[in-house]
Amino acid sequence: MRSICFLTSLNLVSNPRIVKEIELAHHAGMAVQVVCFRFRNNSDVRDQILVSQVQRMGVVVYQLEYSKSKFWSWLVIQFAFQVIRLVYRITKAQRLGRILAGGKVGVYLHQQVKHLSLQSSTWIIAHNPGAFLAGCTLAAKWPSAQLGIDVEDYHPGESANAHQQAEITFLLQYAMQQASYVSFASKPIEDRCRKLLPTLGEKSVGVIPNAFPRAEFIAPATRLNQPGIRAVWFSQHISFGRGLEALLACIAEHRLPIRVTLIGNLHQDFWVQVLSQYDFVDVLPPLLQSELH
Repeated sequence: MRSICFLTSLNLVSNPRIVKEIELAHHAGMAVQVVCFRFRNNSDVRDQILVSQVQRMGVVVYQLEYSKSKFWSWLVIQFAFQVIRLVYRITKAQRLGRILAGGKVGVYLHQQVKHLSLQSSTWIIAHNPGAFLAGCTLAAKWPSAQLGIDVEDYHPGESANAHQQAEITFLLQYAMQQASYVSFASKPIEDRCRKLLPTLGEKSVGVIPNAFPRAEFIAPATRLNQPGIRAVWFSQHISFGRGLEALLACIAEHRLPIRVTLIGNLHQDFWVQVLSQYDFVDVLPPLLQSELH
């Protein structure tokens, strides 16, 4: 039987792309195992519902925890990460930059996959930068396995920090070079990544848009008969640096007839400093995918 191992440095509820791929692989008759994380925060209940759903399908789930509750492993990673960062700033070694790009959780995942009782798989699919190095490590450990990389975003563009941009560029170039195939969330992301790795054209590549089945979007029986525009913005976190500050200030300054509903984990400092001054903003807690649709 063909088998597949998914890797992510996030929990399942934060990564709907990997959940869809897990379901697709299962329905294709593949043996599926997934290594993910459990974060005991306000998304944990929804996350455990997803974990239970995929486990009932027969998927083997390994949930890792990187937190102070696992004190000694947490302390070692914290210390090692700071040492690597210091040496990287001095030497500019690309190998160290790749490690930093995956973050502390990525370092922990990279270490843990060496010791988990994983079954050798036909395919290894690494989602998000924190899982890229772990995917490369497993591919080296299982010579018959092929590695796939899912580039969910153009990651070098996610930070304005020059060091972080360089680090994630090193990681992305390395991971794409090691992979047998690379998938992207959009054509523009693919185009930007091709510039980072000119030899990418020699590999199997494809675009997997962040789309969902039409059947999940059920039109309401009645429409709101209200003037103005209703805008909905969803993210895992509602906080600073996401563009909301500028957007809401523009709506307020020009008195635009727009009411905004924000859905996600609200950071209280952001509410106090930004959202509380606008009477046209509503905030809802995170929703399951079906409820969100």
